[in-house]
Amino acid sequence: MTHTRMRTLGATLVAAMATSTVLGTGLTLDTARAAEAAPAERQTTQAAQTTEATGTTRTADARRDDGPTRAERILGVARAQADDVYRYGAAGPDAFDCSGFTQFVFRNAVGEALPHSSAAQVDRTQRVTPAEARPGDLVFFYDGGGVYHVGIYAGDGYMWNAANSEADVERTKIWTDQRFFGRVR
Repeated sequence: MTHTRMRTLGATLVAAMATSTVLGTGLTLDTARAAEAAPAERQTTQAAQTTEATGTTRTADARRDDGPTRAERILGVARAQADDVYRYGAAGPDAFDCSGFTQFVFRNAVGEALPHSSAAQVDRTQRVTPAEARPGDLVFFYDGGGVYHVGIYAGDGYMWNAANSEADVERTKIWTDQRFFGRVR
């Protein structure tokens, strides 16, 4: 099985493979295929662990160290849609409007079901300041009439979005200060 396929296994299999006893005994291809066919748990699930020495609680990431982060998965799916056409009301896989694009990316990258409306997607996020914004967060644009556009923050003042029929899906510089960031809950 290739390294890439190994990274796509569910969190349960990945955690089991990380232990030396499982690695020492070997994992059969049938076991790996069965785990891969099962619905994958979120690889970024956080698990609280108590350290015996200090009695403190720390949070440990349940995904493998070499697996893609949530942001990498989101940006990878967004990047894969580059140059797909803009079409009002479309939600993929080959044509998108702005909220259809973010809906498609989050569903395929991290299993999040977002509504197909930029204004409705605001309600599925927790606002974060521009300084707290991380790649993979949503960027909402507003004017006097409310939220009118959404994209996926790519970092360093850039975003992935399906802006209009003249631009299609692309990575662009964020063009206005009339925007805010939201992290999907």
